[in-house]
Amino acid sequence: MKTGFDFRRNHLNTRPTQGGTFRFNPRGTAIPNEAFSGNQTGYAFASYLLGIVDSAALSDPVGLGGRRHYYGLFFQDDFKINSKLTLNLGMRWEYQPPGTEVADRLSSWNAGKIDPLSGLPGAYDFAGACTVCASTHYFGRRSLRDFSPRIGFAWQPGQRWTLRGAYGIFYEGDLFNNFNGTPLGKRTNVQAGGTYSLDPDPVQPWAGIFNWDSGFPQKSFVPASYDVSWGDKNAPGMIDPNYGRTPYIQQWNVNLQREIVKNLVVEVGYVGNKGTGLHAGELQRVNQISPAALAQYGSRLTNAVRSPADAAANGIRYPYPGFNGTVGSALRPYPQVQGNNVVQVYGAPVGFSTYHGLQLVVNRQFSHGLSVYTNYVYSKNITNITSSLVGDNANRPLDYYNLRLEKAVSEYDVPHMFKAYVDYELPFGRGKALASNARRVTNTLIGGWSVSVVLNYFSGVPLGFLGSAPLSSQGWNGAVNRANVAAGDLKAGFDPSRFNFANTRSPEDAYLNKSLFSDPAALTLGTSAPRYTQVRDFGTKNEDGGLQKNTRLTEKVRFQLRAEFLNVLNRHQFGGISTNVTSLTFGQVTNVFNNRQVQLGARLDF
Repeated sequence: MKTGFDFRRNHLNTRPTQGGTFRFNPRGTAIPNEAFSGNQTGYAFASYLLGIVDSAALSDPVGLGGRRHYYGLFFQDDFKINSKLTLNLGMRWEYQPPGTEVADRLSSWNAGKIDPLSGLPGAYDFAGACTVCASTHYFGRRSLRDFSPRIGFAWQPGQRWTLRGAYGIFYEGDLFNNFNGTPLGKRTNVQAGGTYSLDPDPVQPWAGIFNWDSGFPQKSFVPASYDVSWGDKNAPGMIDPNYGRTPYIQQWNVNLQREIVKNLVVEVGYVGNKGTGLHAGELQRVNQISPAALAQYGSRLTNAVRSPADAAANGIRYPYPGFNGTVGSALRPYPQVQGNNVVQVYGAPVGFSTYHGLQLVVNRQFSHGLSVYTNYVYSKNITNITSSLVGDNANRPLDYYNLRLEKAVSEYDVPHMFKAYVDYELPFGRGKALASNARRVTNTLIGGWSVSVVLNYFSGVPLGFLGSAPLSSQGWNGAVNRANVAAGDLKAGFDPSRFNFANTRSPEDAYLNKSLFSDPAALTLGTSAPRYTQVRDFGTKNEDGGLQKNTRLTEKVRFQLRAEFLNVLNRHQFGGISTNVTSLTFGQVTNVFNNRQVQLGARLDF
């Protein structure tokens, strides 16, 4: 039996510079309050030329010290039942307390805490032991139940048969993956540094926050403080209350091996894994306006609401005394949050993934100068995220109130994958089947040659389709809208032999059946899924070849000549399929690449 203890301290000490960014938006030169403002009217470069800054960011640099700890305890035993059956038994316990900051410069917006300025739920908590602090060093929860069994077996039912299987649970490491000492940067350490309020006005976002001709607005700086209402003046951030509930992946496999003849093994296997509670804070778009409000209020969403009379005129409730915003911001769950901002969330364990794969392997071990290895995988991967990395789930979710819409095949799903490798030493020269007694000169010419081939054939990855963004001018801050997709065959029957590279908008280059796609009407959400398994990008077909000769000059010196032929059949790879319905090239193949390459090399080993 083996047992052990694993302890890790992960520190991230940051010393940032002030930096600064300025953004220019089409709405600065668009028709104000029109449904397509900033999408089909307006031009960002024109806004830049006029100096209309739409939004900006400038930091008050503060050194931070993030701390993450890990504890692991395990035991494992390989138990041989008899000469044909062996069991691998193990158990691991892991503990990863929520991350902290070395000087308690950690804060989190709390959806249940009352904001003293508005009297509504939604205000900041602070780590530490101050009068307004939460008397804790972390936010989230502790998990002491992270036990992960590891079970495996190997059984030999017959002389040439082997059956293997395994199951295990693996917990995801709580690591720094956003390059900050605290999650979400300034939004979760508001008491540590000052703030520049540089967000657009919710009532007149088209006017910009300032003009370059007037210089940077120094008065926008707010000194650091334990301000529970910080989110009323800035875009807040929160550490999810369930952060600390460790994401885990279950993995299992079973495979059967059979030796057909000597040195030829065939293996058939099944591999599966299931990810549960994966970190995906982007999916928690707290304070997003309800899609139902888009249809109900329409263009009124941008109407100014500065008084109870304004609210009554628009048929809504006045959120609280002193509210100054729009109909859209007044209808949000937390109307006191600055502008039309959502609350950014870190560590929400709402992601999932499921993978199933059938694997077939044929392995001919080196014999008589020949080695062959082939592998085929048939699989499917379904998920609602791209990965657990912070900021890696762009354009999700479309509707925070209906996360079921995010379930689809993953963007890296490849259902069919075939690989093969063949290496053959030609049977010429001394010690070989042919010309085994060749003279030195003859052996130098004909001996030591080998050829190799590498084959790769993969399916393409699934495609997803985007629409226009007429929602943004109405205060919508969800994901980029998706296209409408009707039922039917989404492919158009593209013929590679007729590809027109000179005019990628020609009918010959159509890859999608465009009649089934449409742009959503203003103030409506598209109907398409994130990705479609029935319509995919072009797959991979590639063959590489190699020719090699080894010549031993002396016992300790070898000379090698090598020629490599990459993409030996000179297959062209098509790509660049336009998937935004607003593009003039939507549904078209716009690119072709890849060509044969030949590499020559010489090498002297001594």
